[in-house]
Amino acid sequence: DDSNHINKIEEEEINIDTDNNSNISADTNSPPISSRLLHGIPETEVLLPDINNDQDLLRKLLKITYMAEVLDRYPLIDHEHMHLPQGIPLFCFPIGCEISTYQKNPSFYSFVNTLENGSRVLGCCLKFYELLTLDQVDDLVNSLRQEHFNETDITMINNIQSGEIKLYLPRCICLISSWPFLTSFRQFLCGLYRLNREHLLRAPIERYICNFIDDVPAPPWGRVDVIHYLNDEAITFRCPPHNQPNVWSSLPLYPLFECLSPENILLLFSLILIEKQIVFISSQYSLLTNCAEAITSLLYPITWTHAYIPILPLQLIGVLGAPFPFIIGIHNSFLNHKDCSFSDEAVKVYLDDNIIQLNTLDLPPLPERRAKKLLQVLQTSSKLFEQRPIDWNNSRRPYFDDAYSPNTSKPLEDSKGVALINETDIRAGFLKFFVAVLKNYRKFIVYDPPSSTTEDNYKSVDRFRYKEFLAEQPTDWQPYLELMIFSQSFSHFIDERVYDITGDRDVIYFDESIDAKMNRYTFRTRNIDTP
Repeated sequence: DDSNHINKIEEEEINIDTDNNSNISADTNSPPISSRLLHGIPETEVLLPDINNDQDLLRKLLKITYMAEVLDRYPLIDHEHMHLPQGIPLFCFPIGCEISTYQKNPSFYSFVNTLENGSRVLGCCLKFYELLTLDQVDDLVNSLRQEHFNETDITMINNIQSGEIKLYLPRCICLISSWPFLTSFRQFLCGLYRLNREHLLRAPIERYICNFIDDVPAPPWGRVDVIHYLNDEAITFRCPPHNQPNVWSSLPLYPLFECLSPENILLLFSLILIEKQIVFISSQYSLLTNCAEAITSLLYPITWTHAYIPILPLQLIGVLGAPFPFIIGIHNSFLNHKDCSFSDEAVKVYLDDNIIQLNTLDLPPLPERRAKKLLQVLQTSSKLFEQRPIDWNNSRRPYFDDAYSPNTSKPLEDSKGVALINETDIRAGFLKFFVAVLKNYRKFIVYDPPSSTTEDNYKSVDRFRYKEFLAEQPTDWQPYLELMIFSQSFSHFIDERVYDITGDRDVIYFDESIDAKMNRYTFRTRNIDTP
């Protein structure tokens, strides 16, 4: 097969019946995963640049990007409840596979893939480089047209084929799951790669993979942890309690609060809440997904319901011109691509530079009083941006993609070793914002449709009395809230409550938070002394 491949491991679900071990054994007819290497051919239609005017063969090889394909996977057959998503190779290699003349450090990043039913799965990628064999070099050289070769090229070919010049090509191990245990998945993939490189595996690598996929149960909600051992390294899986769904997030908040100032985070929050087109831009893939996941998790109890592609592959760059709301992340190298164009409505967020570019947008601000309180919480609960090193762009930012860098695996700390961010207080601050703004929303919900409503037009009937809700808000709040409540995300918020039959924990928790606030207000009112 002349196609470039990705070593792909798929996780359908963590909660698997551990008594059913019939599919745990690896395929004995196939060579070990660790012995398989990559081949590639130029992708002339999409990613191949113009190489006709370049007379240096090595430069030609280094300029070509190669398409990726799945080389291997586990399990070998899709589960009924979840299939291997299409297009995974594009997300594993967003700009394609590029040859290198040196062995680059392993990198780790994650992406989010939206399935046909609207649900999302998390993809965790460990990318590393391996030396091409002489046979693979022959295949690579032969894939280029002979008319490109001159005398200088032939000399270069001899040096490459003799091994005097070494070439490396990337491979990727990708773990896909509907469970947001990104930190644990990273620990497993990086640990597995390290053990294989250092020849410390106590069993075939396939056994480690099968055991992890098939035998590790999902942790129950609450304080019970599930611990899996990779040799002697403990990997912990933990779910938040039922009554705290707003703390559930696959990624921490600290990368977002390192990249952007509290003022810009609040601005970004206000733009996403009214469904503007957001484009995250960074040199680090991991920052794109980290920041997108972090800001959308702070929208609780609102859910982003539009296009969501934290890492956009180069082949899909045309999506940036779409007319609908989206949250998209792109590598900063895409900005130089001839097909990279944005609509006038797009908001560009430069994570490496703490810049939010609004273009021509003229939008009402958040309710002033609530915004000031929320900004105060952000400034008090996080000192990351304020106290990050002066040379942050050189000493820390370039290492977020480094799979084994201890520098960016945790938030910055003060002189006493205490993290410069309190994520619990930050999430509580955003929750208080929504509690204050939506505290009376329930009395405006229309649970019973008009008598003239039929099954066919029931969904088109307003289930929320928007005008009455707005009329009850302070005058200076109304311009922003009008945009917010007429958004698709807010409609989804209302639908969750109208059609809630099973008692969704998100609905219950938010309503209980409102009740707790109203009860405290009532208690304070009753204890005020009257003259």
